[in-house]
Amino acid sequence: MDKLTIGTRIKYERQKLGLTLEELGNQLGVSKQGLSGWEHGRNMPDIIALAEMAKIFNIHIEDFLQPIDFFSLNNKVDNNALVVTDKELLLINKFRSLNSDKRKAIETLFGIK
Repeated sequence: MDKLTIGTRIKYERQKLGLTLEELGNQLGVSKQGLSGWEHGRNMPDIIALAEMAKIFNIHIEDFLQPIDFFSLNNKVDNNALVVTDKELLLINKFRSLNSDKRKAIETLFGIK
């Protein structure tokens, strides 16, 4: 399982519902720091937490394993969720095509752990 794919889905679904880290964390019994770790791919929730989030988000648990297709969203997301511009999508796709050394260099440049 890809921690970053799962984390991106958690963040997307949380923001789509207009929930803060703290609000979702309270529903799950998880700290906002723990939830942030999931969203950024530093840690991964257990299957029980994934099942509970699937209920909250009204999605199938398998959806956490599927990358979000931002192109199909037409750059429109409700409730103050993340909106990705076409230029940002190009950067994301370019980043994904880089080898691990180049990714690490860019992450260091931007202060991403």
